Order: sequence, then C-alpha cells, then structure tokens
Amino acid sequence: MEVTKKELLKINKDYVLKYSLDESFIGKSIVIYSDRYEHFKKHSLEFSSLEEYQNAVTNIQNIVCNPDFVSTDAKKNGMFFIKTFTDNAMVVVRISAAKELKVRTLYPINNTKKDRLNKS
Repeated sequence: MEVTKKELLKINKDYVLKYSLDESFIGKSIVIYSDRYEHFKKHSLEFSSLEEYQNAVTNIQNIVCNPDFVSTDAKKNGMFFIKTFTDNAMVVVRISAAKELKVRTLYPINNTKKDRLNKS
C-alpha cells in the first residue's frame, strides 16, 4: 500500500502567538503520513471507548489546528497538542529543523498529565 502525506497545518505568526510557541516554527508544516493510522490503533484500547478513539482519529486535524493548548519538550524533541473531548486526546509531533513536522502518535492522557503539560 502506498504511503501518502497530508498537511494538517501550516504554522503562521497568529498560531505561534496564540499558543506561545517559538517563532522558529513559523512557516513549518505539520504533516501526517497515512502509515501512522496503523500505529494509532495500538493505543485504541487506552481510550475510554472505541467511539472516543474513533472521534480522536477523525478529528486529528482539529486537534492540531484548534487544540486546547500546545506544549513543547526540547529534550524529547516533541510538540504536544492536547484537546479534550470526553477523553483528553494528545497528538505528538516530532520537532526537527526540517520544514515538515511529522505526527508521530495519538493517545489519551489523564488529567494529571494534562495539567502538568499545561504548566510547562
């Protein structure tokens, strides 16, 4: 099966300001490759229900474009987009010097982790 790519977001200045991100992200694209959806399935049972998992997967662009908040971790080269539906869904994007930032995974997080990420 051919792996395809989809751009979820092109980061602009307004997005950087809204989510207090470093200006170096301006102009970068957040992309997802079709093979990541197979990886997401590994986390499906971690969600409170199959419906919550499916909701998070189908709303991945919404999670990235309109998150409740964004957190970054330079040590892990990660950018975390958190959006609460019934569960707290988190999309993890790998930070790199490249023009494209790639979605790595999607999984639910508990409120403790959500609060900790929201403070960082």
